[in-house]
Amino acid sequence: MDISRPNTAGPRPVVDSSAQQVAERAPVASPASVNPPAAARPDALRAALQALPDVDLDRVAALRQALQDGSLDTSPENLATDMLAFHRGGRH
Repeated sequence: MDISRPNTAGPRPVVDSSAQQVAERAPVASPASVNPPAAARPDALRAALQALPDVDLDRVAALRQALQDGSLDTSPENLATDMLAFHRGGRH
């Protein structure tokens, strides 16, 4: 498409095909019919919860305190370095 030349063909008519497209679409299953409610699959939920890592609440409390008193280093450079080290498998 060459946009440097003016359009000499004139305007093109607008075709409203939205009604036809809607009529041609297949019915879509509702989310409730695809995924049964959580209460219907307690074993799957239990297994998913057990797969989650344990939360060290003492560590969370220590981090919250460090954030509050300003003793936690939050410089972008150090955060980036630590994130890369963590995801590469080496703990910083």
